[in-house]
Amino acid sequence: PNPLLTPMTANIAYPSQGSRVPFQRVPIIAKYEPVDNSYRYLTTTTQINDQQGLHDLIEIQSNWPEGPDAALQQQISAPPTLTQLQHVQIGRNLATFPGAAEVKAGTVYTVNTTMNFELEGGGSKTAMANGVFTRGLYKPILREPRLDTVFLNQNRIRFRFKTSDTIPPVAGQFGLLPSAEVIKAVKGNTPNLFKAEVLERYRLEVAADANFDSIVVRHSDMLRVE
Repeated sequence: PNPLLTPMTANIAYPSQGSRVPFQRVPIIAKYEPVDNSYRYLTTTTQINDQQGLHDLIEIQSNWPEGPDAALQQQISAPPTLTQLQHVQIGRNLATFPGAAEVKAGTVYTVNTTMNFELEGGGSKTAMANGVFTRGLYKPILREPRLDTVFLNQNRIRFRFKTSDTIPPVAGQFGLLPSAEVIKAVKGNTPNLFKAEVLERYRLEVAADANFDSIVVRHSDMLRVE
């Protein structure tokens, strides 16, 4: 079929729509279809906004002299799968961090991207995608002490939390991280593209009443995972 006549669609595959991600440096991955070896160039223009306005603007150009299949096979040294061909990195990598692209805790971000494909022999196709994500963790879960536990020695009470639960992703979307298959395809020669750094501040408060009018313990520190 003539690729110019085939409708093209795209979506933000990572971060998943409406998800929360704990990482300071968030890679942005788009998925497009259909894949066609008549594509010769791909230009993606991605705008990331926070509540104050423009947060980052990234333009990436990919050159596929023999089509995306041959280009990706050379990059990963193996025949690519359809899933790998459909996903492309449209955000920043560690070579272009740090900077505006380091997202802030508790902030909601919107992503808008335009993907322009130039075809062999002339002509082009365009697809657009958008998404929303929040930088941060989900609610922590108290593991110790168990509720309604009575302690004789109140000076030796250990508090232990599960950092947070993740929400199961919608079918066809990624969870906390993209699949290993997709990471291998989009990181290319940048092995640290998905360096998962987490830096969050936590605060523990213990009160003598449910309204926290009388706080007896207050502790704050940083949670760092590299």
